[in-house]
Amino acid sequence: MQVILKKEVKGLGKINDIVNVKDGYAKNYLIRNGIAVIVNDKNMQNLKSILQKEADFEKEQYDKAVALKEKIEKVELNFYLNAQNGKAFGSVSVIQIINELKNKGISIHKYMIVNDDKTFDLGIHFIQIELHKGVIVKLKINVKEQNK
Repeated sequence: MQVILKKEVKGLGKINDIVNVKDGYAKNYLIRNGIAVIVNDKNMQNLKSILQKEADFEKEQYDKAVALKEKIEKVELNFYLNAQNGKAFGSVSVIQIINELKNKGISIHKYMIVNDDKTFDLGIHFIQIELHKGVIVKLKINVKEQNK
């Protein structure tokens, strides 16, 4: 019997997957417990509607990420650290980067930063930020010596 999963079932499938199972398992467990529904015209229409909404949402998120990428590419963050003989004392943290971006009207989460190399020498560095699957931007960071 073919059923549409409404919940993920380990070893069987994910939400909205269409799977073949034995009739007894489908009727007595999956359908009875609200884990799945039988494949029929009405349920297939509902599934198509759900999948279309998910695709539309995914497209919207992707478009937002691309727009944010264009905004971030124009930004350069400047940080000042104590230094001596070209060697910086301290580092620039992910939280400092996120706060500086917030000050410029850009909001990201710390898990989006791919390479969070917290220790920077003086100079220009690039941090990769994954805004969405397949949308990665390089943020320019300039670490300068703090004036005494």
